[in-house]
Amino acid sequence: MRNQAGYTLLEVLIVLVITTALFFGGFATYREFSRRQILNATYKELGTNLSLAREFAMSGEKPSGCTGILSGYSVSFTGTGYTIAAVCSSTVTVRSLTLPSGVTISGPNFTYKVIGQGTNLTSGSTVAISYAVIGKTLNATLTQNGILQK
Repeated sequence: MRNQAGYTLLEVLIVLVITTALFFGGFATYREFSRRQILNATYKELGTNLSLAREFAMSGEKPSGCTGILSGYSVSFTGTGYTIAAVCSSTVTVRSLTLPSGVTISGPNFTYKVIGQGTNLTSGSTVAISYAVIGKTLNATLTQNGILQK
């Protein structure tokens, strides 16, 4: 009998099965992490833009193209994005954003009134941001925490 070095077919198959399971487990974890990062980035960007709109309204800053008296800055949600606009005798869009694919947003359209007069929000208003994926939805919610402020 000759002694041959090598692996049997069963050993190779076991290694392939274990490697495949590790790969798909890692890939699923990475996808989940990636989606959470997209949701978190969208949440932070919305918070920054709402704070900016509130600051513009509190200071009474009028963008170019805004004629007449500035009454505030409106925030409108479209499901796949949002728009921030100065409300004068005509509406002037200050910022319009489209969300990444798969991310949706919903909430009440509202206006930050000028010179610290608050907003036209009702008590308990929230803005919901969702990242829908097959079988699972990741959610973030902005509440009246200083960004959405009555």
